[in-house]
Amino acid sequence: MEALSAIFEYGFYELGVEQINLNPFKINEPFQGLMRALGLGGTGKVLLAGDGSLGEQIAYRFGKEKWEEAKKGLKERGKWPL
Repeated sequence: MEALSAIFEYGFYELGVEQINLNPFKINEPFQGLMRALGLGGTGKVLLAGDGSLGEQIAYRFGKEKWEEAKKGLKERGKWPL
């Protein structure tokens, strides 16, 4: 949680990116749990990876505004790691 939060903060506030894109495989349930814990679980949608032989991926795409909402929720719950 701390590492992803730091990456998102760096991307949005230091590099000025407009959107973060993450594409883990659907079978990576711990990562899905982490995204839910961060308040970003609803930002993903299921895609086929390549030709489908690799299974499915979840495409998480969100901008600074969504990250700010998630960060606010983390702080309110006393879970902000940075």
